[in-house]
Amino acid sequence: MDSQQTNEQQPTEQVIIVDSENQEQMVVSRAIMREQNLIHRSAFTAVLNKENKILVLQRSQAKDLYPGAYEITCAGVVHPYESCRECAIRELDEELGIKKTSLIFLDLFYDENKQNRVWGSLYKTLWTGALRFNKEEVAWGTFLSFTEVETLIKQGSCTPETSFILELIQDS
Repeated sequence: MDSQQTNEQQPTEQVIIVDSENQEQMVVSRAIMREQNLIHRSAFTAVLNKENKILVLQRSQAKDLYPGAYEITCAGVVHPYESCRECAIRELDEELGIKKTSLIFLDLFYDENKQNRVWGSLYKTLWTGALRFNKEEVAWGTFLSFTEVETLIKQGSCTPETSFILELIQDS
């Protein structure tokens, strides 16, 4: 087994389960969380450049949720030992190679669909450096204008939460 394996691929990854009020209930494996569609916490970070374009990522086919879909945030499940902010920082490093950047908190939201129930902490950051895509997590990425992202959403190519996350970012 590859020692560079991401946490997402490790069946023992632990996830905080919360209730409808975002109160911690228990810790379970990621596999159980997905199988039972349990409510959990995730951190979502929008990466913008100097031209106010947003980084659009195509999720790897190896992802356990929405494989191959486009998204406008670097996102990850919060582990029991970390805060949402710490999760956002970890995910930026793991997925994009972004280190030492300022995070601006935008909103806390709840989203629910047939595949996922999540309390999400939304952040944004300005990034002008190089990006290093972790191919186990990100198949592709580029900066697009908000209008171009809206076109992707209309095509149905994006994760379910992309539309309202875009609105939250635009309103910030």
